[in-house]
Amino acid sequence: LRKYAASKLTQGGVNIVKGIVQRVTDGAVELKDGTTIPTGLIVWSTGVGPTPFMSSLPFMLSKGGRLAVNDRLNVFDKATGEVCADVFALGDCASNSETPLPPLAQVAEQQGKFVAKLLNAEAREGGFRLDESASTFKYLHLGSMAALTTGEAVIELGKKDSGGSLLTMTGISSWLAWRSAYLTRLGTWRSRFHVAMDWLTSMVFGRSLSRIER
Repeated sequence: LRKYAASKLTQGGVNIVKGIVQRVTDGAVELKDGTTIPTGLIVWSTGVGPTPFMSSLPFMLSKGGRLAVNDRLNVFDKATGEVCADVFALGDCASNSETPLPPLAQVAEQQGKFVAKLLNAEAREGGFRLDESASTFKYLHLGSMAALTTGEAVIELGKKDSGGSLLTMTGISSWLAWRSAYLTRLGTWRSRFHVAMDWLTSMVFGRSLSRIER
């Protein structure tokens, strides 16, 4: 899938350069290996990282600067190292060093559902308690989808016990599947209708780049 995605992006006019950015200057990007790439407009699109706000909290941090959590997504007190049974962290801001997970939306969604069930159970039983026998969070990787250009996408679904994906898709079928999956994640039928109509008009008339300011 990596080679397929790279070839499609190259065909679309994208020049892929692998490297680590060392410095961005006025008119150039410098890589760690010494390569200098002349630039005009630079659009910086990278993953999220720890924020100063997390560092200011009285909880232990992982090596990557995120909030350290246990198998129940509880944080640890920075001063004592003890588990905070009534404080949880999830998503991109949390990290379990024993079972590290990628910063994906499906990870945060599954963690959110786990914590919600945990909170509801604790509320029914009359308050929080540190129960080591309680259920722990287990992540189920559903797969990954990425759109490349109009009519092109890559999909990998499921995960084999021996490694690798259960199903991989490319081309127009994967693009339609990606669009369908995206629509199902929207909260209301109203939102789904608006997004679907925006996609349709963009395909027919092109994407609108106009901007109205007050």
